[in-house]
Amino acid sequence: MIGSIRWNLGSGLAVAAVVFLVSIQGNPFVLSLLRSLYSFAMIFIFVFGIRYAFGTLLKAEPNSSGGDSNHGKGGSVDYVTPPDDLDVKGLYQSSESDSEQHSAEAEESDDFVPFQPPRIVRKEENVDPEELAKAIRSKLSDE
Repeated sequence: MIGSIRWNLGSGLAVAAVVFLVSIQGNPFVLSLLRSLYSFAMIFIFVFGIRYAFGTLLKAEPNSSGGDSNHGKGGSVDYVTPPDDLDVKGLYQSSESDSEQHSAEAEESDDFVPFQPPRIVRKEENVDPEELAKAIRSKLSDE
């Protein structure tokens, strides 16, 4: 756990004081005192949980079960840059030719056939509005 019991006492007293000052304006003295006591107890316990969570998250102990097998892994990254005399345009052209070869191979394989749904075609272009109204009315009367 991080910190000491003083964090609990200080935060509990601060919240209790604020609750007492806010609640004394509209409530009797004993009721305001009781509410501030309740708020002190809740915050006192809540701060224990916060301190425990921070202590668990910020603890920096090595994993004792794994030994030193992971020691140093991920500590540094070894970057390799390409040489200065490398032809960048040649790299792009070679990648384009590779993609063309892959697309040509994909066209030759008979395993994949793309989905080609039937096209929806309207039969009559000029439909009488009265026929549409009758169809809608009959549909609505059926339900």
